[in-house]
Amino acid sequence: MGMANMGLVSKEKMDCFNLPVYFPSLEELKSIMERNREFRIEKMEAISHPKMKTEPKQCISGIKAVFEGIIGKHFGSNVTEELFEQCSIKAAEPSVLLLDTDMRTLHVLLVILKRNGNGNA
Repeated sequence: MGMANMGLVSKEKMDCFNLPVYFPSLEELKSIMERNREFRIEKMEAISHPKMKTEPKQCISGIKAVFEGIIGKHFGSNVTEELFEQCSIKAAEPSVLLLDTDMRTLHVLLVILKRNGNGNA
């Protein structure tokens, strides 16, 4: 709501924007992949790198890469840079999430798929 309070976007645009995001568990993801008969899972592993920490700016950059187009289409591309700049500032502020070591640990999901032989290669 900070962007609306600053007058950069209307409150109405803020109120009607909804971006549902869902992060499936490994079991759910595996189930979804197994329903696709084109590939089979050779290996699936969650890897954590406790010595490699993610920084708030990196997280915001990743979010921007994924959602910038959607947000720009709804609010206008002129607003997106300011929005993500404000997000970077907010993310750099001390928070409970950043104090949680697990939240700052870099997590990677490794999935190796092999195409099923269906004769169409």
